[in-house]
Amino acid sequence: MVVIFSQITLIKMHNILKYIKITPLCFCAFIFIFATILDLMLYSWFDLNLYGFFIGLAMIVAGGYVFRSAIAEMAEYHTSYRYDQEPRTILTTGPYQFSRNPIYLSYSLCLLGVGFFFANLWIFFFYPFLFLWFNLVMIDKEEVWLSDIFGEDYYQYKRLVRRWF
Repeated sequence: MVVIFSQITLIKMHNILKYIKITPLCFCAFIFIFATILDLMLYSWFDLNLYGFFIGLAMIVAGGYVFRSAIAEMAEYHTSYRYDQEPRTILTTGPYQFSRNPIYLSYSLCLLGVGFFFANLWIFFFYPFLFLWFNLVMIDKEEVWLSDIFGEDYYQYKRLVRRWF
């Protein structure tokens, strides 16, 4: 009886877990929370004074603007940023004319801006892991998916526009 229950439980958990995806925003939030906890535990605040505050604020505002522009561009062309919906078109205007991944760029700007704003060195320590995760997990999968959907049009877009900026 216990063995059957365990197998059924494992099958149900596997079915549930295959639908749970770690979104980039959740990953950024995890890094921020974990870095803040480490910072508070180890008292490792470094002093950037007013410069770090304004650099961080500028990066957060820039990241917010890029994010808002990217989402507005998607809304204008009636395409979705969600993984469970197929995009309708390749976006080549707005922030997409400078970066193939402006939303990931905005997450990066905001997270690094928060690091400067709060003078938290741990965010800078963990950011390379986020950057690698963006590039090796998220963006690579998306580019394969978009290549399958749009074919040669997407390859041409990739030749014209860089991945980040």
